[in-house]
Amino acid sequence: MQQSPREDVAGPVKHVLLAEFDIDQGATLSLQYPSPTGADEHILAELMLPDGAHLRSEDWTVFYLNRRLHKAGGHADNITDPAHVGFRMAKRSQGDEFDKMLYVLNCVKMKEDKTVRRGAMIKALAVCTTEPYIQIYKPVLSLALDDYYSTSSSNVLERLFVSLNSISRAGCPRLSRAERIILRYSDRKDLFQEKFPQEQIAVQGAYLKSSLSSGKGNDVEQRLLVNTRSPADQTPLGAKRSLKGTLDRFSSAGVRRMRRSSRGSLKDMLDSSSSRASAVGPLPDHLMSEGRRSEWSQAPTDNFDGMTGLSSDTHFFETTAIYGDISIPIKVPVDTLSEEVGDYSLIALVKKFSPPVLTPFPPPFHPQLHTNDASTHPIILLINALLTEKRILFLGHGQSASNVVGFVLALCSLTGHVLRGFTERAFPYSNLAGLDTLEATPGYIAGVINPRFEDLPSTWDILCNTETGRITVSKYLVIGHNDPQRTGGVSLSTELDGTRDESLNAASLLMGAESLSIQDNIGKSESSDNVFIEEILEAIASHSSEAAIRARFSEYVHRFIRLASRYEEEKFGQTNIGLPSKMAKGQELGSGYTFASNGGKKNELSLNSARIEGWRQSRSYEYWEDDFKRFGQTLRLRDMDVSYQIARLRYARSMSDEEVILLFERLANKIQTEEQVVEFLSHLAPFPEGLASVSLGLFHPNPIARQSSTQLLETLLRFSVSQKIMRNLSAFQHAAYLEARTEGN
Repeated sequence: MQQSPREDVAGPVKHVLLAEFDIDQGATLSLQYPSPTGADEHILAELMLPDGAHLRSEDWTVFYLNRRLHKAGGHADNITDPAHVGFRMAKRSQGDEFDKMLYVLNCVKMKEDKTVRRGAMIKALAVCTTEPYIQIYKPVLSLALDDYYSTSSSNVLERLFVSLNSISRAGCPRLSRAERIILRYSDRKDLFQEKFPQEQIAVQGAYLKSSLSSGKGNDVEQRLLVNTRSPADQTPLGAKRSLKGTLDRFSSAGVRRMRRSSRGSLKDMLDSSSSRASAVGPLPDHLMSEGRRSEWSQAPTDNFDGMTGLSSDTHFFETTAIYGDISIPIKVPVDTLSEEVGDYSLIALVKKFSPPVLTPFPPPFHPQLHTNDASTHPIILLINALLTEKRILFLGHGQSASNVVGFVLALCSLTGHVLRGFTERAFPYSNLAGLDTLEATPGYIAGVINPRFEDLPSTWDILCNTETGRITVSKYLVIGHNDPQRTGGVSLSTELDGTRDESLNAASLLMGAESLSIQDNIGKSESSDNVFIEEILEAIASHSSEAAIRARFSEYVHRFIRLASRYEEEKFGQTNIGLPSKMAKGQELGSGYTFASNGGKKNELSLNSARIEGWRQSRSYEYWEDDFKRFGQTLRLRDMDVSYQIARLRYARSMSDEEVILLFERLANKIQTEEQVVEFLSHLAPFPEGLASVSLGLFHPNPIARQSSTQLLETLLRFSVSQKIMRNLSAFQHAAYLEARTEGN
């Protein structure tokens, strides 16, 4: 097939590539359509035909391309340096502009054929696209590769190229960042229905309508009952603990008042978020009464004849790809955030590297990684390595390439919507041919299946064996600049960079078995990191959803950033990555980072100081500094640290009545428009209990706090998305709302 010169392609798919294994020449790149990528063809072929491709009938790989560097006002030649298979890591100088990253999804198949030498053929077909949700192309790509096996025609690449770029996205909603955050962490399938096109009226609406008219849910109360329950997989166990602690801080008078007015109990409220709908008790009599039916039960989904754009799940936009005479349904995710590429599972990552019996890490301990010394959980060590920009290698000897690809994609997405800068240094699949590229990339995150890498500990900092679930820290890793130095067999202490401004000396930087540690007085088994991992594992064991687990990790990273901001204030007197820390005083609410106690402040800062310093020298820190400034310019809720107020409700051991009253008054007065409601909900989205923490104001003994909380909930009831989310509140909380509303009237 004639390969034309580079042309600008309007569609998201820029190139289609075909690679074949030749018994004499090895891996070869046979075809590129409509033009060459500009990357080294031999390396492309090696990436498309992974090690062990002859052992399985089908496999998938993912890798990234950044084709060329443009100078402002000028033109650059095609890049042929192998180091550009991946993302160019050189810092941008002023006036430089990189092409968009290309995400490459590759399908490789082996088919037995007795007419050829060695009795089998191996071919691979790949698409290069600017869209990170590459998984939508899988069915068409697989079909096209089968087509090529049948016809051996170069026209297959053209048909695939045209087919993928012809997928209609007309009417696909473009959600704001806040809307995507809300949708990403919710298992509800009906959020933002109004943003989908009317012609996509779906099966779910008809199904729900028939269910409600079947006699099982004809009345408003039954409808409310069904929608006020969250399935167990939406609420990790830690949610009940934090809510109970918050309720205990309030005066019991308000709770007693609600107990008198409802058949529910405090335990019902706490347990409701993790009970099945079948376990729900009857609603209170006064809630059932005709005179007290509120707009709460008049959700938009009551009008099923007018349902918008949802076929089954508003996390996706449903469309169709046409390949030849075959129509293939395609689900385009509408909630994709930065650092999310393709299919991945955080649950799979956690389960793989969380053995039933943890083996303590051997000394010496790296302070940025082993934040709990030998008892550091492997997942926490991985998070620390990610934040401090260590070189992370997933090795899956004897496994499919798609397996290690999934782990790399999962780790890159672990920080959720909070941090970025990981995908650009990721190599979901690599091999020995790309070793030079990896070594030239600071803090790479890569997946390989060649066992030879295990024998090259100077080329990686963290080795994650996906076969055994074991994580190994390289013996060559020392503390220098954030791009670690290697000892090369020289004494560790002589290799430390003495120019850094940290107060830690060589003895404390690399801790041996007998070394003193800043954590010596902290209970290792009770560290916040270990508690976090225990809650994650409990949630997974309770069959929590992938969305719920992602939310917990995002919350963890967000708290780390706020802690890092407080650390900078304590050490340098100011910070550019967070709001200044201050407690509520008079008519001014607090902001910054909240500690559970004064003693907790010292322990948390000490425990996290090393990894905070490591993160401060990473690219993700630089990106967050820029993002924090940019986010501040687009806030709908100004002059208030919403995250701080939520943290106070969830974590503070005591709050004065004055602070509680002021907090709910400010929230009620400031949140008025739909944009403000969406922004507010995006702050709550990562928390499993959602609006339950905000509803606590309904139980406060002070009537002003109760009325302000009621006013806030009434504002939320005016908008579709918040109204649906409020349905996840328990019957007890609903009763509290109606009681407070009646009291106000």
